[in-house]
Amino acid sequence: MPLTRNAGSYIQLQDVSDVDSKPCARPQAYSDSFLVVPAVAAAATQQPHVSPPFAVKYSFFRPRFDCEWWTEKAISILIHISLISIFETLFFFAYVSASEDTALLRAVDQFIGGFEGQCGDWPAADTALVRAIMADLINTTALQAAAGAATAERTHYNTDLQRQAWAYFIGIAGTTAVLIGLAIRRRYAVHWRRIWAENVALVAVLGIYEFAFFRTIVYNYTSLSSAELKWAVVENVNASCAIF
Repeated sequence: MPLTRNAGSYIQLQDVSDVDSKPCARPQAYSDSFLVVPAVAAAATQQPHVSPPFAVKYSFFRPRFDCEWWTEKAISILIHISLISIFETLFFFAYVSASEDTALLRAVDQFIGGFEGQCGDWPAADTALVRAIMADLINTTALQAAAGAATAERTHYNTDLQRQAWAYFIGIAGTTAVLIGLAIRRRYAVHWRRIWAENVALVAVLGIYEFAFFRTIVYNYTSLSSAELKWAVVENVNASCAIF
């Protein structure tokens, strides 16, 4: 059947059932359709070689969101928080708090250090005059009693804070233990060695960093000097009493 024009397309392809019996007017080209090139048509009908699928678990490409997956992730996170909690509690109450108290006492010693060196050389009359003035301004008996009460109150308050911190740790550790027991009971495939190794290593590195940071940065920080503190006292007293 010869090529004819129609309304739906530019040309209508001829019947290719007897294409082998007709000579080709020109050499075959890559642009020829497989409908009119028997070799290409035969090759296209062959089944392509299919490689076997790559044996990789589905979770390698997309995380699993089942109960076992969530349980393992929750255990890993809770173990990390538990180790951080016990580290922060021990580090603060055994190291940071004591260091802060020592730093405050050292600042007081530096503040009154010059005064202690000078008052020993005062004449007896000047010492008696200053003692009389201080007796009118400061009641040492009441001050000592107030200091003792403040010490007891501070100790009690800090002890409650320490108990609260340990309660945080116990709550998190208890939740972690419940999840671990659940995973063991249901025989979940949890990577225990990897979880413990990663978290213990992370907390150990964090502890080393915190210690180094305090030793090299926090302790070397320059706070207000004794001269600045003395001038601040003079300004505050002079603003109220105008004695300077």
